[in-house]
Amino acid sequence: MHLSQAWFNRIIDERDANLANPLYTRMHDVETYAEHTASCLLYLHLEALGLADVHADHVASHIGKALGITALLRGTPRHLAAREFHLPSQTAAKHGVAVEHVRRHGASEPFRNLVFEVATAAHGHIATARAHAKGVPASAAPALLLSIPCEAWLNRLQDARFDLFDPSLARKSWMLPWTIWKHTNCCETQDYVYEDRGCYCYLSRYIKCTSHTERR
Repeated sequence: MHLSQAWFNRIIDERDANLANPLYTRMHDVETYAEHTASCLLYLHLEALGLADVHADHVASHIGKALGITALLRGTPRHLAAREFHLPSQTAAKHGVAVEHVRRHGASEPFRNLVFEVATAAHGHIATARAHAKGVPASAAPALLLSIPCEAWLNRLQDARFDLFDPSLARKSWMLPWTIWKHTNCCETQDYVYEDRGCYCYLSRYIKCTSHTERR
């Protein structure tokens, strides 16, 4: 097994730069940080699985960006409590967000609109990953499992009307470990539904497993 030093270097360099300047101006800046950190970790996971596949890398890139954006959203209440604000400043200004008002009084309508736009970018990367997943080997699935809790949290955020302070977002889902286990082992347990000659479950919205013959 060979892990590329370049991915490690990129992660370290990006985190070091972020310590010096942790602020983002545009969504593109957030996506760049996510690509150079979360996506690189997924590339390393794929290498650890012995995979060198351009389709898997493409899907991992978008899932990593979704993970990075989601992590920023999840950390925003703690950032505000520490008098910090790391959501992209241009996007916040576009929606007329008054950061101090949000810190004192919670989610205002402009703040919800900002969160909606940022969350939509994360959802967009998940949708893009799904759209390009047809050629990804089934053996890449373990590296991409973080897409499950990521999308689940984004869906909960939507249910909370994009209020990052909603207490429901801090609760752990008792079903999440089972959901991840189920879709890690779907092929082994035959707990799947076939569609287009492939094993099709929650995770394999990203990855079609063709290692089994079709069953009805």
